[in-house]
Amino acid sequence: MYGSEVSLANPSPSHICMLDFGDPFRKHHMVCRYRNKPQLPWSAISLPSGVFVICMLVGYIVGAAWSHYDNVKEDCRKMEELKNRQRQPMLLNLSSLQLFLMRSERP
Repeated sequence: MYGSEVSLANPSPSHICMLDFGDPFRKHHMVCRYRNKPQLPWSAISLPSGVFVICMLVGYIVGAAWSHYDNVKEDCRKMEELKNRQRQPMLLNLSSLQLFLMRSERP
């Protein structure tokens, strides 16, 4: 766990602990040097990254759904407009036919 004496050119991570043996006139400290550097905290790195990716995916899905909703709404409006265009000539033909029948019934 502890390494050997290391030169100043390559300092290893160390931890200093203050020790108290009950003597107020003498202060002691212990320096611990580790052989290896501590590992990266992968859970602290991956968790925010995962949350970010999930939020981006949810945003993309909501955006795509909203776009699809707008497209369907526009298509529905176009179909209603076409339906009204088709009804108008039919109503004109029906009214002219009724007018023709009324005139033909009169003597």
